Amino acid sequence: MNKLNILHIHSAKHFGGGEVHLYQLAKGLSARGHNLVLAIREPMVDKFSGLDVKIEELPLRNVLDLSSISQLVKIIKENKIDIIHVHRGKGYWLGVISVKLARRGKVVATRHILRSLGKGYVYSRLYENISRFIAVSNEVKNILVQENKIADDKIAVIYNGVNIENFNTKKVDNQGLKQEFGLKNNELVVGTVGRLGALKNQELLVKMAAKLKNKADVKYLIVGEDNSSNQSYKHRLEDLIKEFKLEDKVVLTGFRRDIPELMSLFDILVVPSQEESFGIVAIEAMAMKKPVVASDVGGLKEIIQDNKTGFLVPLVEKEFIGRLLKLINNSNLRKKMGQTGYERVLNKFTIEAMIDQTEELYFSCVLWA
Repeated sequence: MNKLNILHIHSAKHFGGGEVHLYQLAKGLSARGHNLVLAIREPMVDKFSGLDVKIEELPLRNVLDLSSISQLVKIIKENKIDIIHVHRGKGYWLGVISVKLARRGKVVATRHILRSLGKGYVYSRLYENISRFIAVSNEVKNILVQENKIADDKIAVIYNGVNIENFNTKKVDNQGLKQEFGLKNNELVVGTVGRLGALKNQELLVKMAAKLKNKADVKYLIVGEDNSSNQSYKHRLEDLIKEFKLEDKVVLTGFRRDIPELMSLFDILVVPSQEESFGIVAIEAMAMKKPVVASDVGGLKEIIQDNKTGFLVPLVEKEFIGRLLKLINNSNLRKKMGQTGYERVLNKFTIEAMIDQTEELYFSCVLWA
């Protein structure tokens, strides 16, 4: 098939799961010969600078940002854009308006979060001008159908994928990290990865560490940064660590780029989120044959097979501790669940499958025009 000219519009200011998805997608599509332009905000430029794509730094302030709209129209015309792929609510409006003014291109919108987009006449007109929606899980799709009244057949569920080559325990070197975190040879590592905040609920892991302090020789790694201006959640975690005297047990690593190397240290991944549209860290850990203990919410229910690849747990501290202890005390169970999770990733959550399905959807939009 012919190669496409694709514009991605993403207004995020911080790097999280949705941005990991865009990075992987852009890299994969570019490798297949498609011409990509990324319209992103200044804080994100460095994060995407290593890709073989054209990057346009735009303000993307709000849905009526005339400066951004003017620049987007110019980008669409000059690059003969076929597909305008938008990734956040603000971008949906900017994409649709720009396409109308440029008079070319089809809009594809990915929904990354478990929130209603909006209701009423104005929103219904917005949805009419989006050719296809991509939901990152069935949980997200259900909200689009039930709350936003978007037609079921207009929405494709395309799961995020993981690069198996990057998340491969045989190809990463973690010896330096063992020294950095002072890990002992017989010490288990329980980790969690994600932006620090109430929704990711890292506080629960600290409280579990306190309860298990004298029951197991475990080091806990909490990977991620607090992007809020006052760092209040990070300070809350630091206070809890001091209160429970866990300074030698719990490490706040801050923002890290070496996620595969860090995950290779883990014996168990914990995902205690209160809300999760998908849960990309879960498939990354499973790709490295790590069992996952996760809250029974959102897209995590579509990733983890309870009692097979890990445990799905109600958001109750006692329940989490019970499942975590099962894995801490049973190396054979950890190995068995890790292997089953790895096989599930190969069958369902590869980066190649994600790119294949997205590419197919793009071509369907162009061919049906």
